[in-house]
Amino acid sequence: MAPLRRYAALVDDEQYVYDGSQVVLTIDRDLSGSAPTTGYMHNRYLYAPRVDELLADENFGGRGETGVNQYDLLWAATDHLGSVRQLVNDVEEIFEHREYDSFGQITALYDDDGTTKNLDAIDSVFGFAGREWDNEAGLSYNRARWLDPRIGRFLSEDPIGFGFGKRDILLFLEGARLTC
Repeated sequence: MAPLRRYAALVDDEQYVYDGSQVVLTIDRDLSGSAPTTGYMHNRYLYAPRVDELLADENFGGRGETGVNQYDLLWAATDHLGSVRQLVNDVEEIFEHREYDSFGQITALYDDDGTTKNLDAIDSVFGFAGREWDNEAGLSYNRARWLDPRIGRFLSEDPIGFGFGKRDILLFLEGARLTC
């Protein structure tokens, strides 16, 4: 068995720590000063054995107004594609409910009492098909390329190509007839 690859990526003030190709930790860092400070663990993610099957999101939301560490364990309820549909807490209260269109665009977001939330208030890094969601860009990261769910397309070619030596899919279809 090959050893696990571990690496990290820094995006704005959040550092993502990977185990293989899955995000396992999110660390918040204060980058506002002249020297970046060490951060605190904001989220830890627990996965099932299947690829991208998120089970839980441990949220260590920092210190609240009372100075006490805020902590939530949110269980991910996913659909057949692995898309996170609901985040549920330990007492089975729905923390967040999401609805997607066929390309992964979030069409509705509700909190625990069914009140519609602003789409900018997404509380989890995972979304459609269990992949990382970049809320600021409105894009889903699918391991090797970004998906724009608003237009239903990837923003770049698949880095491994089409697997048959051609770079252009239309060349592959040359001479093919489409029938209904």
